[in-house]
Amino acid sequence: MTFSPEWERLFGPAEPAGQMRLASAGEGSKGEDADLHIDNAPWTTAAGVAGELHTSARTALRDLDLAHEGVTWGSEGFTIGALLAEVREGWDKRLSSVRDECSRLDRSLKAVGRTFGEVDGDIKQSFRNIAPKPPEEGR
Repeated sequence: MTFSPEWERLFGPAEPAGQMRLASAGEGSKGEDADLHIDNAPWTTAAGVAGELHTSARTALRDLDLAHEGVTWGSEGFTIGALLAEVREGWDKRLSSVRDECSRLDRSLKAVGRTFGEVDGDIKQSFRNIAPKPPEEGR
């Protein structure tokens, strides 16, 4: 069976029939000749971004509180005070939601990164623990 030239250009030639390689099953260091390598870097990077967004949202909430101190002073009886309070409440809810979601994502992404970082080594070790079977005689 042959693949289209476009497929081979994009992905290279197909593996010969009957061959399959698994992540960390190769003999090279760090599974360099494996078809699949699990890397925790994207997950920890994403967790770092979520953590930064959490901090930014928390800072924005603090700044919003500071900016609204005394704003309604002297505006009792006018509709502007109620309008400002409504706008502030909306932003407070949005920023609190972003802050909380980023905190949750930060924890979750870090956990996934740890898991992926451990999986590759665990799989490699499990292959080392499997003793090769001697070939059967008479074949």
